[in-house]
Amino acid sequence: VCGNGVAEVPAAAAARLTALETLHAGDNSVASWAALAPLERLPALARLHLNGNPLEGACPSACPSTPTGEGVCGEGSAATYAALQSLNLSGTRLAAWAEVDALAQLAALRDLRMQAGAFSAAPAACCGPPARRQTVRGRAARCWI
Repeated sequence: VCGNGVAEVPAAAAARLTALETLHAGDNSVASWAALAPLERLPALARLHLNGNPLEGACPSACPSTPTGEGVCGEGSAATYAALQSLNLSGTRLAAWAEVDALAQLAALRDLRMQAGAFSAAPAACCGPPARRQTVRGRAARCWI
């Protein structure tokens, strides 16, 4: 569904995609994680390509859990994108380290790509200290920032 001007994922469509493993949704009009909410619970979604979208803000799966195990951003939020191993966010509008840190809550994430966006265009001084960039790279087996 690349380059089709898609701004959000219809819940009815996602409900029929329970076996979907890879979704190429680059170069669309997705501006928020809320627009992707129907994808959060797809049990087999392992690779998600969102490159070239005007996406910004922290992924909702980053909601910390309370001592009772309920996510503070909604019931069961810790289980969102449970199978996601590879995420391409190149060319998006993610620009704050808090937005990148939020991705650490994606337990299965092993491959993160964030090229040609605010992080790669900004000088290193704007993007946090080198130690912090290394922490992000260390969390995912393969990470391009």
